[in-house]
Amino acid sequence: MVRSIRDPRLPVLYTPFGRSYGNVRPTGAMSETNEILTADEAAAFLRVSTKTLLRLARGRQLPASKVGRSWRFVRSDLVQFCAGQREPAK
Repeated sequence: MVRSIRDPRLPVLYTPFGRSYGNVRPTGAMSETNEILTADEAAAFLRVSTKTLLRLARGRQLPASKVGRSWRFVRSDLVQFCAGQREPAK
């Protein structure tokens, strides 16, 4: 059995989905409203297909950011967009 010992000199990083990688420790510190979602997670949240979600993101009708080759969505932005409180990106 291999045990990993966290170096106390290194900063502890937090993930929004409760996963732990090496020195990364999950916490409940990140607000659920600011949770960052992948395209698949955002599509499930909005109950649309991933293809539809990506089409809306590419057309700038849905607030999103592209990170490398993948898209990221902020849950609170999606809720505001659905409620009609947020204008699409220009």
